[in-house]
Amino acid sequence: AFCPQACYAGGPGPFRYLLYKDVNRQIRLT
Repeated sequence: AFCPQACYAGGPGPFRYLLYKDVNRQIRLT
């Protein structure tokens, strides 16, 4: 899920990784 708070808490590195996985999952579903 897209959550700005997670970005501030985990840092830009982990946030990009999680966002990438989330986007990949959304593409698969659609």
